[in-house]
Amino acid sequence: SSADPPLERNEAEGPLCVWTERLAETSVGRIVHDSATQWIQDESALPLRTKLFVLAVVARGLHCEHLEGRATDLLCHRCGMAEAEVEAVVDHLRGEAIADREAALLRLAREAIRYDAGWLQTTVRERTQALSRAETIDAVATIGMTNALARLHALAPLEA
Repeated sequence: SSADPPLERNEAEGPLCVWTERLAETSVGRIVHDSATQWIQDESALPLRTKLFVLAVVARGLHCEHLEGRATDLLCHRCGMAEAEVEAVVDHLRGEAIADREAALLRLAREAIRYDAGWLQTTVRERTQALSRAETIDAVATIGMTNALARLHALAPLEA
């Protein structure tokens, strides 16, 4: 099979395109863009709201204010959250707006920003006890995706 052509800047679309288009003209650009676009659209095992909260927590932890703001906007507009509710959850990783199992995932997301593989395996088991296997796999994939998007900021800041 032939390889997909590189992502062209004018092809980047969707709510996360400002980040994924940073990879335009690269061999990985199309893969990351298509994966991020599908990830943000698909509910899969975790609801969109949970994935967006993970994105906001990771973005804050990596000092990516623009991406945190995008996650907040999406939580407000797509999930019906109030901005104050989002801020409270991201600040404290818990609150009235989320359940305990979701709060555990947000703690895992924050803890996974700077990780040690052995420690992380134990932490994942602890933080995902209330989740199904599918939810756990989706959570780990979500944390990986959000870390990749936030780390694009460090390599190619939007302000540049």
